[in-house]
Amino acid sequence: PVSLELGGKSPIIVFDDVEIDKAVEWTMFGCFWTNGQICSATSRLLVHEKIADEFLDKLVKWTKNIKISDPFEEGCRLGPVVSKGQYDRVVKFVSNARKEGATVLCGGARPGHLKKGYFVEPAIISNVTTSMEIWRDEVFGPVLCVKTFSTEDEAIQLANDSQYGLAGAVLSNDLERCDRVSKAFEAGIVWVNCS
Repeated sequence: PVSLELGGKSPIIVFDDVEIDKAVEWTMFGCFWTNGQICSATSRLLVHEKIADEFLDKLVKWTKNIKISDPFEEGCRLGPVVSKGQYDRVVKFVSNARKEGATVLCGGARPGHLKKGYFVEPAIISNVTTSMEIWRDEVFGPVLCVKTFSTEDEAIQLANDSQYGLAGAVLSNDLERCDRVSKAFEAGIVWVNCS
């Protein structure tokens, strides 16, 4: 028999008892590290509705300040995606999400200062429904889709709403909650208070 890892659309759940700055950092790292070109990227953010506005304001602000440049340039945090085909795929996913009614809070296009190469600004997309392509399909690029939740059970249900089961992350200061959520994840890898 052969076992292959064939993709992911991993969730990161952020509860309302987190230290917001650290949770924003882990959310960015989980989705934008390696430009989202890793199958375990936590590309579906589930954030508690009580902190969603503050969390997303900070997340968007910090994401807009990520230095996108030649990877050999000092201070670079994001380089290009791997190919023209992948660049076109990422841009199309963002465009389709907008057409389906989602809100692009930032990113999803070529940075104005980079005319050559396959550079794309990291995108954060809200007002996503579970039937949208952006929620269901792996982008394999720097694209984070966002939903809010109000209860632990709702967060778990949304997290497990995927054909994939590669990874997931839970961020909370309540370690008993982290344990419960980790055990409820339908995923092979679970990160607690990191991603």
